[in-house]
Formats: sequence, structure tokens, C-alpha cells
Amino acid sequence: MENKNYRLSMWGGMYGDLTVYEAIDRFIENGFFAMEYPEDFTTDYLKLPREEFLAEAQKIHDYAAIRHFEISQGHLVFKHPFLGDEPLKLLKDNIDFLYTIGVKNMVLHVSCYERGLSLKELREKYYSAQVSRLKELIEHIGDRDIVLCLENVLQNANTEKSELILDYIRDCDNSPKLGICLDTGHLNRSNGLEHISQTPAEFIENSDGRIKALHINSNTGKVDQHLFPYSGKEGVLPDWEGFIKALNKSGYSGLFSFEVPGENKQVPLKIRDLKMRYAKELFVLLTDEQTFNAGDK
Repeated sequence: MENKNYRLSMWGGMYGDLTVYEAIDRFIENGFFAMEYPEDFTTDYLKLPREEFLAEAQKIHDYAAIRHFEISQGHLVFKHPFLGDEPLKLLKDNIDFLYTIGVKNMVLHVSCYERGLSLKELREKYYSAQVSRLKELIEHIGDRDIVLCLENVLQNANTEKSELILDYIRDCDNSPKLGICLDTGHLNRSNGLEHISQTPAEFIENSDGRIKALHINSNTGKVDQHLFPYSGKEGVLPDWEGFIKALNKSGYSGLFSFEVPGENKQVPLKIRDLKMRYAKELFVLLTDEQTFNAGDK
């Protein structure tokens, strides 16, 4: 039986040049009632004293609630490297900020990339420290209803496929506070890197039911472009048909969130609005399995 409990969403950075309140209004005007809370709307707030940034987060929560707008997924700030005292404090503050807004599924890059090291060497050098850091964040979360969604990221100490991300979860005692974020574009770009190869459907099927967040985007297979599905001409595009079938079968019930910064760079607001309306129509077609059985693929 197909699952259609997932909801249409867009990466909030589509309107990252506006205030978060203006962005929410713009989303609603274009038929969107959910977004992934982005770093764009986080960085400046976290520069404030703790009491102030939590108060601002509560205001955002209340505004979204009044407008019946969902912000259940958010992206934690990028901080390289993932290790160190300053990144730990920042991540803890970010977790508290997003939770106050209402975010439950928080996307995290387990970032320990080092130029010149192979994936195997990265894993050998950083893996134990990464697991230790994740345990610290789990302790900070406590009994709050939060899941850290470890994203598959290019050349990032072996997070390129679902089985490798599951290693981190298992070594954190299979904590329910850890899940997975599947980025379809990252997966498409990863294929072929040091024998990393996995379709989106295989990623889902081998995730042990841990997928709690999605980043839907595409590329040509050569560059991480973050475009809408079916964009690009070179290389191999993600297998969207297999992905949707596996997603519907999996019982996933989070946000179906387009993450397409490649679609909004230096683009006038009215054009972005048009792309938002296109994304809404694309969602309807893309998530209907009958689309792929119409004989006109």
C-alpha cells in the first residue's frame, strides 16, 4: 500500500534574503505550508545572548503556529570540522534554538573532510571521535523529542551510503535520537567515488527504517548543483521512479523537502515565486506512481 503521509516542503533558503516572517508569508502565498528551517535564518540569531535567541525562536514558533505553517525539519549550521569545543557549543545552541521553533528532525553533517585523504583514511582518522561527538549531542538532547538526521554527504568520512551511516547509529547504541537524511543529489554525485554506488531506492531499502528527513534535488552527476528533479542533461539522473516506489513502501511520514539552492541564485522574487508554483505541480506528478506508468516517460 502506498504511503502518502509525507508533506510538500521547500528549503527555507529559497527566500533566504527575506526575514523568516516574510519567507513564511511568501511560502503560503505560493501554496506551501511547510519548510525546512535553513542556516540562512539561524546564524544571526545565534550571535545574540542565549535568552534573546530563545525568545526570538519562540516568536518564530508562535508566528508559524498562527499561520498553520509547519517547521518540523531544520538544518543545523555547517561547522567544519565537526569536532572541537566551539562547534560543540554552537551545535548545542542551534539544537535548542530549532527545538524552540518546533523543529524535531534536525539535519546534521558529520563533517570531517580533509583534503588529500581517501575515504578509508578519513574513517580511520576521525570515526571514533565522530561517534564520541554524536554521543555528546545525544546527551544534550536528553528526553526531548528530537532526532539528529545524519546526511549522506560527499567524501565525508564514509557517510555516502545508508549502510555506512548506520554504523554511526549502531556505535551510538542504536539511539532513537539518531536518524538519516537522504539527499538525492549528494547520492547521485557520490556514485562512482571509490566504489560508492547506490540508487535512492537502495538507500531507502538499506536504511533500517531510519530515514527521518529528505533533501530532494538533482544534478548532472558531475557537480553538486541542487536543481529540481529531472534538471540537467549530462551524466545519470537519480532513478526517480524507483525512489518514489521505495519511499511510498517505506512508510516515511516526514517532509518531502526540495533543497534547490541552484534554482534561486540571483533570481528575482517573482521568478522564485514561479519556481515555487512549479515545484508544487512537480511534487504532485513526481509522487504519483501512475506518472511513471503512463507510457510517455
